[in-house]
Amino acid sequence: FRTATTSLHNLLALDPRNRAPECWELCYPAVEVDDPRRDYQRRFNRLQTKFRLAAVIGPEQKYAHDLRAENLEECFFLMANSAVNLQQIMGFTGYQYSRELLKEDMTQVYRELKQQYQLLDSQRPGEQWIMKCPYHLWHLDALLEAFPDARIIHTHRTAVKAVPSVCSLSAIMSKPFARDFSPERHGAFFKEFCREGIDRAMKVRPTLPSEQLMDVRLDD
Repeated sequence: FRTATTSLHNLLALDPRNRAPECWELCYPAVEVDDPRRDYQRRFNRLQTKFRLAAVIGPEQKYAHDLRAENLEECFFLMANSAVNLQQIMGFTGYQYSRELLKEDMTQVYRELKQQYQLLDSQRPGEQWIMKCPYHLWHLDALLEAFPDARIIHTHRTAVKAVPSVCSLSAIMSKPFARDFSPERHGAFFKEFCREGIDRAMKVRPTLPSEQLMDVRLDD
């Protein structure tokens, strides 16, 4: 998290050969009406209304990560359909939920993620998909089982900047919903949680051929 993945995702999506998913289709991936124009408007408007309400509840959110229906967004919206809810981690102080989730076998979750991307591709095909979600770092083994030919771009930023940044973002998202929000407990959790993600990824990385892995540092 907070390693400029959004900027890199948007940059890669400028290539017309690359297909990146927009937020409205990630939140509502199934076609609802036969007319493509009406279907798009229906799914888009529903999400836009939801985000307007979210802006009233948490107005500071837009300064950390601006959510819009038309923005290119992350796989976690689809993963929520498999009960992997990143909003619990980032927005609802779900510390115990996060720890329990790390014990789960995520193989089926990533198989279902692939099926959902196949659904989106059937509606608007892409030559090559550009997917992104920082949470994949914790589960690279399961991701690669479902997407064995995926090329992984691992983004890097010094931990003393990245971890406080993710604490800041998640605190902005969490405070409206937490009665007893504790900055100390919040920071301690994310220090532990981010360390776990890095350790897990570093165990998987040596198993990948060099052409399947690319490192991009924030300064570069």
